[in-house]
Amino acid sequence: MSAPDELTSAVVQVVREVAGPGRTPETVDRETRLTDGFWLDSADLFTLVLACEARFGVSFDSDDDFSRATLMTLGSLADRVHAKLTTG
Repeated sequence: MSAPDELTSAVVQVVREVAGPGRTPETVDRETRLTDGFWLDSADLFTLVLACEARFGVSFDSDDDFSRATLMTLGSLADRVHAKLTTG
């Protein structure tokens, strides 16, 4: 199940804050990659996960949520946040 548009937009805002204006592409959608779209490295991805936990009140599990699939695109991250919000 895909995250609702409002949640995806909120995730985009968090990613933009972590990436900063110099690394934020002009056009952003669910398929924008976090690593070679926003140019986030592993430390940035960790910061992004912490920022999402704080913003959305969720807890990521290091065994399941730090996968390449979860942190691939804006959409995959938004979908994981959505899953965390709907399953508690």
